[in-house]
Amino acid sequence: MARFNRKEEILKSELPPTLPLMALRSTIVYPLGTIAVQMGAPENLAILRGSEDSGLVVALVVALGDHEEAINPESFVGGVGVAARVHERINLPGDTVQITLQGLRRIMIDSIDQHDPFPIARIRAAREVLPDQKECDELMTRLVAAAETLSGLVDRIPHEVPAILKMNMSDPGRFGDLAATNMNFRISEKDEVLQRLDVGERLRFVLSRLEREVGRARVMDDIKRQTEVKIDQHQREFYLRQQLRAIQTELGETDPGEKESQDLQKKIDEAALPEKVAQEARRENERLRMLSAASSEYQVIRNYLDWLLSLPWNKRSGDEQITIPKVMEALEKKHYGLSEAKERIIEYLSVRKLRGGDPLGPILCLVGPPGTGKTSLGQAIAESIGREFYRISVGGVRDEAEVRGHRRTYVGAMPGLFIQAVRRVQVKDPVLMIDEIDKMAHGGPSGDPTAAMLEVLDPSQNDTFVDHY
Repeated sequence: MARFNRKEEILKSELPPTLPLMALRSTIVYPLGTIAVQMGAPENLAILRGSEDSGLVVALVVALGDHEEAINPESFVGGVGVAARVHERINLPGDTVQITLQGLRRIMIDSIDQHDPFPIARIRAAREVLPDQKECDELMTRLVAAAETLSGLVDRIPHEVPAILKMNMSDPGRFGDLAATNMNFRISEKDEVLQRLDVGERLRFVLSRLEREVGRARVMDDIKRQTEVKIDQHQREFYLRQQLRAIQTELGETDPGEKESQDLQKKIDEAALPEKVAQEARRENERLRMLSAASSEYQVIRNYLDWLLSLPWNKRSGDEQITIPKVMEALEKKHYGLSEAKERIIEYLSVRKLRGGDPLGPILCLVGPPGTGKTSLGQAIAESIGREFYRISVGGVRDEAEVRGHRRTYVGAMPGLFIQAVRRVQVKDPVLMIDEIDKMAHGGPSGDPTAAMLEVLDPSQNDTFVDHY
């Protein structure tokens, strides 16, 4: 009853027709509310210095926009403000004054009568429009429920707020102002509440903002719970893995993944790989060590390292010098006739021998009907010079990746036919015969393998051939 009488007393109190206009940027006080605020703007300090009397009444308005922008008093004409009484002043360092403001009632700003040294506004009391009591009760009940939910989800909302709102349900206008004050609305939303003289619209506006905050808080709470579950799970896994490692250390055992990585590192060191290849292998092994064995990428890297380590980077099979008589003997031993083909082979190897084994020489092409001994001639050449022999059949090949290899990003990726051949013979200098090259498919959705083969067969560039894998 005392609170109701105090409100009636404030509303019935007469206000002067003009009041000093004090613009606030970051806060506002509603009627019957009290707030402490620090003043540093020159116009506001001029108001306080112009009247040192206790009980100074001012017109408060909200100045929206950038803090660096100058305030135009004319922009507040026609808007709603709050008449407030200055109760307490405390001088602070840096030309700042802290004052306590008590809101009295809503007012309308009709005009600006003075601009310097501080603005003075002509005001009149604002009249609020009360809605139907039943609608008010429904809106306030929903607001209390939303406030209770939000206070349980958000730490910054005190748990006492719903109780405070329930105590003021007899005054719908004051109820809306209290909800806006205690729910940490943005200053623009607080000003929106201040401007609404229709109490029903004010309550609906506050309810819409509050229900939006409740929805947002629920989403954030769900995300927080899921994150906490994942963190707890990761911490549990980490703790168990540490325990497992400690037990394995005590038993003289090591983690299987760590042991595999160590074995691979040992193989890399013993393989005497070329510098760039060894550097890439160590980098991939380090990536493998950081991955879980259940990861899909783990097996991709493991296969890649297996291929690197299985290739014959330094192993040779043939003689450094080509012995022409030995070649002639091998050709005559297994083939009757074919004098032109034998002659061209001897000529080719003789020139290669004179040029010191120059790898940039031409590539022999054997042409003839099936069964004339093309493949066996190649095999005889390999045997005569002590090289491993491997036949690559490319008949019907229609995918470029069969020649250049697949990229590692694809499932089931493998190197091309030439890297596979070198791995099978386990020497770096075999005699490779590309058989049935005339039966390769020309073009298609998977690329043109004949175009890829051009790089392989060109002596001037095949020494820089790079497999995609």
